Parts: sequence; C-alpha cells; structure tokens
Amino acid sequence: MEEAQVEVVVKSSPCSVTCGLGVKTEVLCPLKDVKIAPGGKIYGESRKLKVSDECRVRKVKCLQPWQCGLTTVTAISGDRLEIDCLGEIMEAMGKYSWR
Repeated sequence: MEEAQVEVVVKSSPCSVTCGLGVKTEVLCPLKDVKIAPGGKIYGESRKLKVSDECRVRKVKCLQPWQCGLTTVTAISGDRLEIDCLGEIMEAMGKYSWR
C-alpha cells in the first residue's frame, strides 16, 4: 500500500488584490508520524498531531469575488509606463501582455 505525507497550512498571507485574481503565500508543514492511505484514511502513531519544522513556502493563486472597477491609464506611444504592483503576480502566474 502506498502512503502520502500529510501537510497543513500553518501560515497564509492575505490575497495580493482586493478584487479579481491575485496571489498569496502559504507556509506548509508536514505532520509528524501521520500518513494518508489511498482510500483517504489518515493514520499515525499518536492521536495528538505534531507539526514538523521542515516546512516549505508556496505561492498560490487566489480569487477575490469583489466587483472590480476598471482602471484605465492613457500613455503616449513610446513613453515609459511603469506598473509596479504586478511583480509578485507576474512571477507566480507568468507574463502578461497588453495592447
């Protein structure tokens, strides 16, 4: 029988946006002495759950359901336009292009 390790989210940042699609950072830690069987049954050596110190950080997409207001920015062709609020989102979700 194969086993899988059980991880729990011990810390999570708020979503990077107040509306629409954004990213958040989560810290996941494995539970000590706890495994999950293919049928979904969780078993371990003790009934008291213990969290390991060997944690990992991941970025996950998040969706805020608030109605977003559209913001338009007008720029003259050839002028530099800097949008500095998208760095973390672009890193987690890939590059965007605007026309």
